[in-house]
Amino acid sequence: MAEFLEKVRFIDVGLDDTATVRLVERVKDTNVKYITLSYRWTAETPKTNLKTHNKDKYHQSIPTENWPQIYKDAVALSRTLGIRYVWIDSLCIIQDDGKDWNTQASLMHRIYTHGYLNLAHACAEFSPGLEVTRDPISVSPCVLSRTRTASSKEYWACFRNYTPSSDLARAPLYSRGWCYQERFLATRTVHFSQKLYWECKAGHASESFTGDKGLAWSRGSASSNPDILTSVDQANDQSLSSVFGVSTECDWCVAGLWKKYLIRQLIWYRVSHRHGHYDEFERIRDTAYYASFEKQLTGFPSWSWASCPTSPGSSSIAWPGHTEPEYQNEPLVEVETIIPLNSQALHLGYPGFESSALILRTAFDFLGFDAEQLLSKWESWFSTCKADARAYNGDKCQFQVLINLDRPIIGVVKKEDLRLLPISMEYQAGRWDTVWIDGILLEELGVEDGLPTFRRMGQWSHRYDMDTCTQQSPIPGLLGSFDTKERLEFELGEFRKRRESLPFHRYKLV
Repeated sequence: MAEFLEKVRFIDVGLDDTATVRLVERVKDTNVKYITLSYRWTAETPKTNLKTHNKDKYHQSIPTENWPQIYKDAVALSRTLGIRYVWIDSLCIIQDDGKDWNTQASLMHRIYTHGYLNLAHACAEFSPGLEVTRDPISVSPCVLSRTRTASSKEYWACFRNYTPSSDLARAPLYSRGWCYQERFLATRTVHFSQKLYWECKAGHASESFTGDKGLAWSRGSASSNPDILTSVDQANDQSLSSVFGVSTECDWCVAGLWKKYLIRQLIWYRVSHRHGHYDEFERIRDTAYYASFEKQLTGFPSWSWASCPTSPGSSSIAWPGHTEPEYQNEPLVEVETIIPLNSQALHLGYPGFESSALILRTAFDFLGFDAEQLLSKWESWFSTCKADARAYNGDKCQFQVLINLDRPIIGVVKKEDLRLLPISMEYQAGRWDTVWIDGILLEELGVEDGLPTFRRMGQWSHRYDMDTCTQQSPIPGLLGSFDTKERLEFELGEFRKRRESLPFHRYKLV
């Protein structure tokens, strides 16, 4: 904490209206309390920014007459709560000094993690400051009643049930990656929207409903806001730095994927390609567009969503819908080792996104498939191909797989170098007759460190439905028939036993 305080600046607002507002550095009190601010910049913000030329002056006194209203409100609240220090990005980071910006940006996750309270200006479209224009029916329910009998009445409370997951999810503030980080990491936050919301690690509440149980913003969630964390248009220096704090705090993340859910998250796909909205390879023939893919691969591993830059009209990165909590997951590979690589990073040198290689361990062979057919259809971004797998007893089964491609062909891709690797099986609770198999399309690059080495080229999936399929078992051929929960649990137990008896293969994924 002491080392952190040596680097960060604060605004000392004092404890009452007579205090001088000034910039301070190297606060010695390791138990210092300070308030942070989450907000969107406006045309007024740069007028009072901390710059190289006014830094010394701000250490003496900061003029507040031309401050945006939200700054004034934050100071007033801080003083009312008896908290002397405030952290505001435009006033605590030297805006015309790139070196200082990089240093302070790398501390953002710690700034919000150690803050005492975060004030979130979620209603910027309604007011310039933190004042709340309330929707009366959402704050004070309208109570209706009627007399049923001489001794009894019925009552109804009519209200519009705004919750943090609905009202705040639509707030423009949380469409920004920076604010995603701030909300995620802050110990406690007051959201100023159409009413006040409280959010902390123990629960959340609002003006009209207090003491809501459960975590409003769980640190253990696979992707609390996948559209913010994984949108392909976040794959640039400044935007990736905004999710760096989320990815590195407590060592949760590697190359933009949650370590706890790493196997599941290896099967991400690009939304626009999955649904066939854009034939980007066919439509876009821009040299710079193709070069962006090559550049991205020099800084991020192919198995990370960050390796796929955006393109006009393209959407976000997502995971198959059956990775939701109601689905059970059976991994088909193990991540044996994560190896950090020394590469030319594109992301301000942040370790949460540094390129890494994975050593995968699996008992299953690659699937055979029509790679020549895939190559002939590569420009359409996705393709349906026939594939086959060999079961543990030697039987073969054939099926269709949908392959979603990550990027255009870079260099020369040979059909004999393409592989389909099964990654996981999922099934839905209460629906025991269907299993989804997901995997990744790989291109073999050769041998490194004595291991066959591959890079990811796409994602594939297969739905195995006991009602419509006639083959003995789904990929990888180790499950028998099942149509009840009990039968599926039995088959999974047998599956795990057979898997342990098989020889394991090891692969390197870069």
